[in-house]
Formats: sequence, C-alpha cells, structure tokens
Amino acid sequence: MEKKAKNTKKTMIILGIVLGGLVLAVAGLAVWYFTQVAPASLNPAEQALFDEIQSSRDNKTFLEGVSIDGVDVGGMSFTEARAAIDDAHAKTLADMEYTFDIDGQTVVIKQSNGFIVNYDLRNVMNKAYNVIDLSDAKAAVKEYETIKSEGRNFETSPEIDEDSLRNKLETVADKYTTKAKDATWKINMSAPEGKKVEIVEGQSGVTIDTNAMYDEITRLFSEGKGGTLEVATTVVEPEVTAESLENKYSFRASAVTSYNDASHGYATRVHNIEKATGHVNGTVLKPGDIFSMNKTIGDRTYAN
Repeated sequence: MEKKAKNTKKTMIILGIVLGGLVLAVAGLAVWYFTQVAPASLNPAEQALFDEIQSSRDNKTFLEGVSIDGVDVGGMSFTEARAAIDDAHAKTLADMEYTFDIDGQTVVIKQSNGFIVNYDLRNVMNKAYNVIDLSDAKAAVKEYETIKSEGRNFETSPEIDEDSLRNKLETVADKYTTKAKDATWKINMSAPEGKKVEIVEGQSGVTIDTNAMYDEITRLFSEGKGGTLEVATTVVEPEVTAESLENKYSFRASAVTSYNDASHGYATRVHNIEKATGHVNGTVLKPGDIFSMNKTIGDRTYAN
C-alpha cells in the first residue's frame, strides 16, 4: 500500500508539471496574439477588417480587391483562381496572331498552333495571397483598406518557350525553302558535232531567316500584341554553274560500229554489246585517269 501511494503521488507531480507547462504555453500564446496580432487598440471597424483578413487566411482564399493579370480573384480559392486566370490567358493568346507573307502565301502563327507560353503563375499567386503581413495588425488593416478601395493587381511575366517556337519556324521554313540545284551535263549522241555535251542549267535556292522571324515574334509578344511581319529570305546560288561545266567538259571523239548487219547481228552478240555499253555509258574520266574496259564492264561470265 505504501508503494502504491508513492507511485500515485509521483504521477500527480508529473501531471502537475505538464499542466503547468500547458498553462504557461497558452498564456504566452495569448500574450503574443493580443500584443502582436490583434492588439486591443483596434477599434470595432478595424477589428472587423482584421477578422476578414484572418477569415480569408483560414479559408485559403484571396482577399477582396486582389487581381492577377487583370482577373479579379477576390474570394477565390487557389484552384478557382488558377482556372479563371488560365481562361483569361487563353483568350488573350488567341487574339495574338503573327502573320507572314511567304512566296505569295499567308502563314499565320499563333500560340494554339505554334508554340508554348510559360507563366510564373505559381509564384505570383503566392505573392498575391500573402499580400498582407499580419505581424502588425494595425498596418495590416490599413493595407487591406487600401486594397479594398483601390485594388491591387499582380502581373505574371509570360515567356515564349524558345524550343517550341524555333521548331515551329523551322517547320514553316522547310515548307517554303528550296535548295539550290547544281548544273549538270549529259551526252546526246544525236546532237550535231560540237554540241553533243548538253549542259543543264542549275537552279537558285531560297532560304528563310528563321532567327529574324523568332526575334520579331518575341519582340511583339513582349509588348502584348501580334502583327504582320516581313520574312527575310536569302537567295542561294548553286555551287556548280553551267559556265563552270562548259569550261570543264567537251566532246572529244566518238566511235560507231554496227551490229545490225546480217553477218554480225545474231542475238548473243547484240546482247553482249548492249550490256557492255550500259556499263560504259556515263563513265567520267578526270584529268590523269586511265580508262579500262575490263575494270568497267567486269569479268566475262554468263552472269555478267
């Protein structure tokens, strides 16, 4: 019994210490609240405004008078505000078109079909939500009065995703870009002497300056507007021209033999000649090269 009494007394002492600590903690919290957050000096009107602020914080909603990118989010939750702001952004971007005239055709680039826009919306929303510092109740009430009467707008800083826009511009450029074609030559044995080497003229190409297009779009976007823009094009000349080929190639000589004569026109001979000339035709000899019939037509076998 004596041991049980001692244990009971010890338990009571511990409970007393714990309860005493809780009382001190509550007292300290009360002192902090009434001296720092809601001092007794607040008049009824001020107290009502302070209660509005505190209620907004408790409900995790934006204060009355707060807007983001021109959208009134007062009384909205984060989810509601995000949906309203996203909708407003979509409508704004839909009106921002960038029009180019390329080779007589109109090309329209806009956010919905061309590029991604990033907003620092989360940071701005947090800033708008925590617009008032509650550490000084009187200053908080005064700030809230100003916000309610004059409003407070917080703006995001939208930026075009560079990779998405450049990829779009490259796709557009590929459609309207033409590559330069080098001049070529061929042998026309039916042509008159001196004109058997026919030169086929090369063609100029056109490239589009996508860097200039990118700079123009981003400049206008930063100003919050679209527009009609000029496309900078560059003419690309072929590396091999007709003139260079004319100075390089000429018809030297030709040899003709008939294999249709009655004494020589049997089928196997005709077949072999046609097969061999097919290998030889189009062979190009550069200065110093040696022509070898054996190397050109290959081994004489039934397969060849």
